Amino acid sequence: MKEVPFIRHILAFLSFVIPTLIIGFTFKFKIFKEEYDALNMHRENIALLFAFGSLFIQGVFWPYICSTLFLQDSFLRRTLKLFSLAFPLGFSFGVCVIAAKHVMTSLEDFVVLETGFTLIMYAVVCPLISMCYTVLPRR
Repeated sequence: MKEVPFIRHILAFLSFVIPTLIIGFTFKFKIFKEEYDALNMHRENIALLFAFGSLFIQGVFWPYICSTLFLQDSFLRRTLKLFSLAFPLGFSFGVCVIAAKHVMTSLEDFVVLETGFTLIMYAVVCPLISMCYTVLPRR
């Protein structure tokens, strides 16, 4: 297996973290703020350490998976494989578990909102991560 230049991992990490922050903030605190507020499930003071910790762990994990399991695939195939793995896991951890455990005013609204967010987020970050292992010249 070929060694992947470290800069690709850094760019792939940033390809997850930056779009996820932008999409998450826009989706949850701008576009659907009223809907999320109506669910009455969020803390007033968000525990940023946990939020950023989760984001950084995933920012390392998904590029690692992409570069380890799918590196030899074409861009499109790599992207589809990554999305096929990331979206169901993201859905199970970020939608199903939270819906099962947290008190909220509307379970259905939460599932629809979070599924939409998860779908959009992985539809954006998976091609970006995959691109990091495609576009840059190889050593």
